[in-house]
Amino acid sequence: MRKNACEVNHQLLTAKRQGNSHQVAGLNKALNNTNEYCTQDGLKAELQQKIDDTNSEIEEYKTGLKKAKR
Repeated sequence: MRKNACEVNHQLLTAKRQGNSHQVAGLNKALNNTNEYCTQDGLKAELQQKIDDTNSEIEEYKTGLKKAKR
């Protein structure tokens, strides 16, 4: 959660320095949404899904390797 907010904050500061008011408005909205909707549980579930997907890919590679060895 904090990583996303920090990234958006950094972009927001850059946009302010460059005087890009349209980008500032969009980033403010993104920051508000990040703070409101980006929860620890949501991030944890997202990361767990990535881990599960990666483990599935590993199993597929292992199966392919076994077939190739035969």
